[in-house]
Amino acid sequence: MDHILPTNKYNLIVSVLFFVFLFTVCWIYSLGWTGSWHFDDSANLNSLAIIFQNGQLNQSDAINFVLAGDAGPLGRPLSLLSFLIDGSSYSYGPSAMLYTNTLLHLLNGVLVFALCFYIGRIQELAESKTLWIAFFVSFFWLASPLLASSSLMVVQRMTVLSSTFMLLGSVGYLYFRQQLSSYPTKSMLFMGLSLGLGTLLGIFSKEQAIMLPTLIWILEVHLLPKAQFNDNKQTLWFSFKALCFYLPTFFIITYLTNNIIRSGGVYSGREFDMAERLWTEAVILWDYIKLVFFPRSLAFGPFHDDYPIYSFDLKSLLAALSWLIALGLAWAVRKKNPLLLFAVLWFLAAHLIESSVIGLELYFEHRNYIAIFGPLYVLVAVIANHVPAKQFKLATALLATYGLLQLGVLFQTTSLFGRPDLSAELWYIEHPNSTRATLHLAGEYDKSGDPFTALKILDEAAEKQKKVAAFHLLGLQVACFLNRDIDSLQTRYQQVVTSLLETPNSFAIFDTLGKLENLYHLGACHNFLTSNILRDLALTALQNPIIASSAKVNANLHIYIAMLYRHEGNLEGSMQHLISALEVTPTVPILGLAVGLLHSAELYKEAEDVLNQFPPVLPNNPLLKKNMEGEWGKLQELTRARLYSTQ
Repeated sequence: MDHILPTNKYNLIVSVLFFVFLFTVCWIYSLGWTGSWHFDDSANLNSLAIIFQNGQLNQSDAINFVLAGDAGPLGRPLSLLSFLIDGSSYSYGPSAMLYTNTLLHLLNGVLVFALCFYIGRIQELAESKTLWIAFFVSFFWLASPLLASSSLMVVQRMTVLSSTFMLLGSVGYLYFRQQLSSYPTKSMLFMGLSLGLGTLLGIFSKEQAIMLPTLIWILEVHLLPKAQFNDNKQTLWFSFKALCFYLPTFFIITYLTNNIIRSGGVYSGREFDMAERLWTEAVILWDYIKLVFFPRSLAFGPFHDDYPIYSFDLKSLLAALSWLIALGLAWAVRKKNPLLLFAVLWFLAAHLIESSVIGLELYFEHRNYIAIFGPLYVLVAVIANHVPAKQFKLATALLATYGLLQLGVLFQTTSLFGRPDLSAELWYIEHPNSTRATLHLAGEYDKSGDPFTALKILDEAAEKQKKVAAFHLLGLQVACFLNRDIDSLQTRYQQVVTSLLETPNSFAIFDTLGKLENLYHLGACHNFLTSNILRDLALTALQNPIIASSAKVNANLHIYIAMLYRHEGNLEGSMQHLISALEVTPTVPILGLAVGLLHSAELYKEAEDVLNQFPPVLPNNPLLKKNMEGEWGKLQELTRARLYSTQ
């Protein structure tokens, strides 16, 4: 970063303004540190309470936490490792983790500044113009309210940290790219290392980083001057591009194509198929663009599961055609001005993994964390390149005013995140058909000691959306906690059974069944809850094809039923459902439950048969795979030893 140190008055002014701006953004984000946990936080981070029990780090549990992540196909161990930094605060709330997230976001803002700075140097722009572009791009990027939830939802550190490595890889690539003409071999070596390390570290934080080589290829072609070499280095340069750009991009296209073939256009556990997803994403991507440049504070938040699903209709057709027109127009003017094509390609490529054919949820704001760099860069660069010198001060003033307006919306957004009681109400008003927003609001009332209002909210939602089982299940749980009369509990139970057969999603179902089991063991609600009722609820859920199509949920429900049988001492019933879970997804943890249960009954031969019949599917993550292989080996050795001792 030695080139960014101020060397004259102009540089000093820009540096001071930038650091003042960083502190301002930090203060604005600090308003959100008093926020609450959100829907994916507990699923990924609950183990931290055990790891830091009594304030001491349990090393073996910590290692297992880092290696056993299942938020993505590679486990995201670097992101999970980062949570050990502030994990001791987990039991006290999310504030410390949100603070760390914010610091990472500010670091990324500095890296965006550096990225723009090196682009300008390679383009041989005047240093004053380079700094001007870098300042305003990083200003708009850091001030964008669209990115607020990435830092103010704890578990989205995965996105932020992955982006840190992507930006570091990009800055490293450009730093060595400056010397490409003078020292081609050395420069290509370090450019490749920067790109490779940024991608590798990024994908072990979150898989989105696999797009880094493609994004740098887009940047190389459309923003940077063509590399000039002697003839004997042209072959080396082509080989570099083939290895670092063409091959990774081909791998991504192959992966996505394979995903299309394997899925057959149908997603398990989703309310939409692939065609509907693609039509809907065409609309969503334009919504993202609108919110980048014309933000509205209430548009931002964690809950977008109510986004309408589009098929082949007028709105989605116009959205898709608009993207094709944008690409065609950008291509047509690329020789005169390549900036527009860079913006469109960068934005679409950055969304390729999470907003195309993979069956993820439709809408999340954090998917724009890297994507909006392209459009913001082009906005600022076009003004820098085309505004006459006499009007440059006016343009600067207008951009500064626009940036301050963005900061104002960011202030409103982070302030809302920091008021869980108020934000829950407003997000629910903004998204009345969102299952998650409704559950979140009811949960906030329940936490504040007002279960009566929580129950009222759930009942109103259940009346509007009769098929959503989560409302009925949670209503039964709260009514049970309030010790409502047997007749009303029986009515609620029947409503739960009906909705479980038709519910369009599995939101909160498994977690709520667990809480109902706790109430059952406590003998709450006039002993209305029995193991038979709880088993029937889980079995009913398994009859719903949307729920049953998710291997994880399916297996967990069978394990839930098995543990109910185990509590009753019913070995046969427990093993029957553990075997069903293994048939759905044979994993080492489920094998451990089954083998442990058979060992407790001294059925060692049967345990050996189960181990032989269900060899586990091991995770792709090489570290986690090695760990699971070790656990599987221990189960086999222990079973053989005990079987041998009885013969």
